[in-house]
Amino acid sequence: MTHIHDLLTEIHGTIVVPAPDHPELHRRAARLRGRRRLVRAAAGVAVVSAVAVATVAVTSPRDGASTDSSVASPPAPIGVPVVLDGQLTTVTSNGSTIDTGVAGALLGVYRDRAVVLDGDQLIGLDDVSISSVRTAFVDASGATFQREDGTLGAVGDHLVVFWTNCRSCHGTQAPDTDLLADGLLIGAGEKGLVLEDGSGLRFLDAAGAHPVRLGSDGARVEVTSVQVAGDTVAVVSGSTVQFFDTDGTRRSGFLGGVVGALSADGTTYAYAPTADELASGMKPGLSFYDTTTGQLRRTPLDGALGSIAWRGGDLLVVTDGGAAQTLWRCHMRGCESLFEAGGSSLSLQ
Repeated sequence: MTHIHDLLTEIHGTIVVPAPDHPELHRRAARLRGRRRLVRAAAGVAVVSAVAVATVAVTSPRDGASTDSSVASPPAPIGVPVVLDGQLTTVTSNGSTIDTGVAGALLGVYRDRAVVLDGDQLIGLDDVSISSVRTAFVDASGATFQREDGTLGAVGDHLVVFWTNCRSCHGTQAPDTDLLADGLLIGAGEKGLVLEDGSGLRFLDAAGAHPVRLGSDGARVEVTSVQVAGDTVAVVSGSTVQFFDTDGTRRSGFLGGVVGALSADGTTYAYAPTADELASGMKPGLSFYDTTTGQLRRTPLDGALGSIAWRGGDLLVVTDGGAAQTLWRCHMRGCESLFEAGGSSLSLQ
């Protein structure tokens, strides 16, 4: 027994146990906690009178989601992400550019990573892409997207909700999907989403489904874009911008400024005239409209508006001066030039 004990002691002394890598353990735990939540729910509303609202439970994106790990995710930006000649590019603080090698429409930035829709591939929300995506809406709090089959998905703090005939609800039992009509996702934010179907627009949140009525005479209006942020829904139709509460109550509206950006808290809508609006007599300059009070502030800005977006607390603007397009960082006191693209196509989307 003494011999065996001595032998085991000798073997034990030869084994080197590495110290635990605490930073890597923390990073792995953070990745697992931050894995996006995915939900599959029919995109639509029930054409019935009695309704109930349910928040869809979220699951791992690998539980039935169609993903493609072969598509590279955009790296975390070290500057301002833009689309330059169709390629996702980062503009650095010294005005130089870095080509990321990713193409597609820039939807926004989530967790310091640019999110791009390249064809039907949604890239940048995680280490894998999501395929068969029809449309998506991204902000700093998360993302909501709709697949080609009409189902909806959510990432981060975004919620996907559906409503159904109460007579088909039995506790936590899922509703009968054949009661749900088709709807097109046209806007989304942290608190809810906007669907368009044969009856018009409806904002869906945890409190219910709320009709958003645009025409005073009940006529159908063609919607160009919808933005959702905070407690505000901004709807552009024709040459008009209208603002609504999330319960569907109309707040205010005005003519012009159809290309604009709603701040993350929903309290400010920033806009400037496009080339067509300048030709129609709209005054040049950048405007900040308070969606709560209706107060308007302006700051000088030359050129026609190409694109505009809030990124964190920064308002980014791209203008077209004819010979070149310019990227600006703006606030109510003025704008500073960040980058100029002569002879190239520059956009924030």
